[in-house]
This record gives sequence, C-alpha cells and structure tokens, in this order.
Amino acid sequence: MPTWGTLLGLVVDGQPVAGVMHQPFTDETFAADPARGSRFLRAGSEGRLRTRATATLEDAILYSTHPTMLEWAGILDQFRALSARVRLQRWGGDCYAFALVAMGTIDLVIDACLMPYDIVPLIPIIELAGGVVTTSRAGCR
Repeated sequence: MPTWGTLLGLVVDGQPVAGVMHQPFTDETFAADPARGSRFLRAGSEGRLRTRATATLEDAILYSTHPTMLEWAGILDQFRALSARVRLQRWGGDCYAFALVAMGTIDLVIDACLMPYDIVPLIPIIELAGGVVTTSRAGCR
C-alpha cells in the first residue's frame, strides 16, 4: 500500500510549529508553518489546506491504521462505539490519512501507539488547516 510518507517537523520550546509530509507515490507534499499556513503542493501548483466543516459525526469519514493498535492501547471498544456512528470507516493510510484530514477529504483519524516522529510533523499541518489534534492517556504495550 503506497500511502507511507516522509515526515519532517520543527519543534520550538516544546511545541510543533512547522511540518512537512511528502507522499512519494503521488508526489504530493503537505506543509505548514506559521508564516504561510497549511498548504498542498503537487505538480508545480500550490493550494491552501482547509479541514472539512462536517456538521455531524454521522456525516464523518474516519480512518485508523489497524485495530490491533487500538487493542494494544485498550481503546478498541471505545473506537468501535465511535466508528458505529460515522458515515464511513476505513483502515490504513498511516501519515497520509492525517494529511487528508488537513485537505478536508476525511474528517477523523484515530490512532494509537504513535511516536513523536509519527505525529509531530503533522500537528501544524492539521492545526493550521483548521483541525484539532488531541491525545488520550491510553498506553501501548
């Protein structure tokens, strides 16, 4: 599945402030910094990223990498309850799914067991596009 990406993030005083996610298979780059906001680059063109304004959870599209990660974190039951309420739920995507939240083509990504190098570059991309990134206290084995 060619949805892996190359991630690069900048943290200042403990806060993610800039990030880049390049998806080599599609030659797409998602980037964000405070001066230019969140943007999308492909084939020499550039556009602004904006999350989708979904009115209800029932309209939402949800992605997650794999149910095993949710089970390891002890949140699989909560995930199942939430995913039963959304319009569409899919597995896979890794960092590309997070970038699609910033693009406004999907609404939610729930993942577990992420390391800083998995998520820090994506935080400014999502937040500067109008999204929210949050965490729980769930641990992984």
